[in-house]
Amino acid sequence: MLTQYDTSSLSQRRLIYLLVAIFFSFIISFVFIYVTPMPI
Repeated sequence: MLTQYDTSSLSQRRLIYLLVAIFFSFIISFVFIYVTPMPI
């Protein structure tokens, strides 16, 4: 029971880390798009 809870919490934490990484990648891409001048 303890190991099951441990694995479930670990998978949830991994999913949260994945979502945060995707969120940060989107923010960085938007920042680069807004900061760098548009090519003619």
